[in-house]
Order: sequence, then C-alpha cells, then structure tokens
Amino acid sequence: MILYLNPFTGLAGDMLLGALLDAGASLDAVRQAVAATGLTGWRLDAERVRTGALTATRVRIEVDDDATERPAAELIAMAARTGLTVAEAALTAIAEVEGALHGVPAADVHLHELGGHDTLIDVVGCAAALRDLRVTRVHSAPLPLGGGTVHTRHGVLPRPGPPPRSPC
Repeated sequence: MILYLNPFTGLAGDMLLGALLDAGASLDAVRQAVAATGLTGWRLDAERVRTGALTATRVRIEVDDDATERPAAELIAMAARTGLTVAEAALTAIAEVEGALHGVPAADVHLHELGGHDTLIDVVGCAAALRDLRVTRVHSAPLPLGGGTVHTRHGVLPRPGPPPRSPC
C-alpha cells in the first residue's frame, strides 16, 4: 500500500499517528510496539474528535515519568528492540541532523526536547501503524513553512530551524 500525506496545516507525530489510526491501524498493535521498547510510565489513548465540519482521531499521550531528555543512542537502542527498522532509521536521522547542527558525532548527541517519551511514542507508534497497515511507500506534499522563533534548551532559534552544515 502507498500512503500519500497532504499536511496542509503542518504535521506533528501525534497528528500522523491519529491519521494512521483513522486509516485502520490497530491501537493495540501500536501500544504493543511502544511497550516493546521498554519505556515505562506512559499511557496512549485515542478518541474521536470534531473540529468544525471535520472529524478525526486525536491521540493522547499521558506520561508519569518526568524524563524529558535522553541520549539519542538510548532512544535508537529502545526503538531497535521493536524490530521496526523505520523507527530506528527515523531516530538515527534525527541524531545525525542534531549532531551536524551542534558539531558532534551523532552517537554523542543528547536530545533535549526530542528525548522524551513523546518522541519515542510518536516515532515507534507511527512505524508500528505503518507496518500494521502494510504501507510500503510514503509520499507527502510539502509541509507549510512557519516563521518566528521557538525557545529551546539551546536558546531562541528561528523557525524553521537552520539547516545542518554540509560535511563537504
């Protein structure tokens, strides 16, 4: 199956996961994959919502753990426990970009805002949903670009963020 995304209002991990559940992915399959990571202190629920004339599935992640940051290598290792190579590759790509932005090897990257439960649940959950739907290819229309700034552990950064430096 080929999945085509049209993220005309942007796309967050929980939005994509909700859309994949709407497309027929099993919430139980997603929960089982996240549990396979060894992550503790979380709960994942989904509910039908209406915004204006549109209905959708909203994913809610509740976390009992206050860890909001982890080394990228730890998240990658947790994703690897699931056997979902897409999740492992996505987290590796995040680590490589963060490493390039901060001038450190990907293996040494410490993820701040991206190192919490939400990132791992979003990435592993989406990978599990894609597998459950038997998606073999994903295509997407361009994401809308925002503007302004965002406050992070590294200070105020522009949105969208700066591109990583080329290794060449």
